[in-house]
Amino acid sequence: MHVSNPNPQNSHLKYKSVNRIGQDGAQNERERKMIEQLKFGRRVVFDKQQSSRDLLETHLNAIHESYSNKKKQYYSSQREERDYIDKRK
Repeated sequence: MHVSNPNPQNSHLKYKSVNRIGQDGAQNERERKMIEQLKFGRRVVFDKQQSSRDLLETHLNAIHESYSNKKKQYYSSQREERDYIDKRK
């Protein structure tokens, strides 16, 4: 029992969490490969983890770039429409 789930249901889980897969052991070849990938697939470097400030800055930069690209596309389409209308006159 866990504090976050005071009434756990005993049933067969179709989709298992990472902790449950590691506890139960591999049932078949697919799960065995998944466990190996979870154990050895990712390298964690604690020195270079992003702080929340760095993460926020990268997120805001991505939003700014997306907004500026949309703005450029809008202005270029408006310019093309004006040029087309001017040529038609």
